[in-house]
Amino acid sequence: MELQVRTIFEEGWSEVDHQTRYPYDQDNPTLLEPLFIFNRLSGSADEFSTYVRDLKHFLVEKNAEIIDRDRKIEELHKVIDRLEIDNANKNLLSTTIDQLRNVSSPPPSP
Repeated sequence: MELQVRTIFEEGWSEVDHQTRYPYDQDNPTLLEPLFIFNRLSGSADEFSTYVRDLKHFLVEKNAEIIDRDRKIEELHKVIDRLEIDNANKNLLSTTIDQLRNVSSPPPSP
């Protein structure tokens, strides 16, 4: 029994390679160079699809963090409104909190 695990790009590449080279053109030099390039392209596409998947997970997590952060900021604004301090200090606190809202982290690198 043999179990092969391949990505969709590896599967596509193997189908193209098999249909192009077998059974008569296994060593055809005219086909080898383009097939080599196609093999590298499919490998790069596989790597890029992994990056896109990781990026999607990052964005989903980041969105949840943003929703949670915004909820906490709104709670802080309500607390600031109830503080018994002058309006200038309330505005300073609110402005500082709103500036923190705009700080973000970069997406994962490829």
